[in-house]
Amino acid sequence: MKNFDFYEFSALLVPGVALLTGCSYFYPRLAPFLESKERSVGELGFFVVLSFVAGHLVQALSSLIEPLFEKLTGGRPSLSIAQGNCKFLSAAQLDRLKTQVSSKLGLSTDFDASNLKPRAWGGVVAQIYVAVEGAGRAKRVDIFAGNYGLFRGLATAILLILALTLFKQGLRSPEAVVGLALAFLASCVRLRHFSKLYARELFVEFLQLPPSASSPTT
Repeated sequence: MKNFDFYEFSALLVPGVALLTGCSYFYPRLAPFLESKERSVGELGFFVVLSFVAGHLVQALSSLIEPLFEKLTGGRPSLSIAQGNCKFLSAAQLDRLKTQVSSKLGLSTDFDASNLKPRAWGGVVAQIYVAVEGAGRAKRVDIFAGNYGLFRGLATAILLILALTLFKQGLRSPEAVVGLALAFLASCVRLRHFSKLYARELFVEFLQLPPSASSPTT
């Protein structure tokens, strides 16, 4: 059986399991493994594969919902520098970042929000990650990314289960509706938290790179 890495486990497998488990309350055949009293290795393997596929579908839907969530919460933290509202780095760190992006990545980038569009800065962020990962300093960054993916997927899975619950039962089970709504809000709070931690850790690790660690080859 495939060995899942941290991101695949947290951002794909766990949300997939959550979705199938929640939906199996109304559609038991979706996850017969959960109903079986004598669970076999084959059933477990099938459930893991099905959960992995469900996790991918959940994250696909999350990608469609994410722009609206970011609009409501002030934008993606990793793009906040281009938007001129970065609050998780000090002024000194921002000044160093401006200088080091140019020197370490060989870029001549204007960080003024009026001149640099967030999408263009997104490409710079991707290159910053490659530099950090290439220097072997991306462990904590990847952990935060995995947790962000976990709660993004959980929020979407819970939202789908909540919608299914309302469709099938209406408000006949108010405790279930309230519980799911609170779980959804908690997941949103956590995904926003880890999104900020990811951005801060990525930029701080980049600042710690020696000048030669990420300089472009010629």
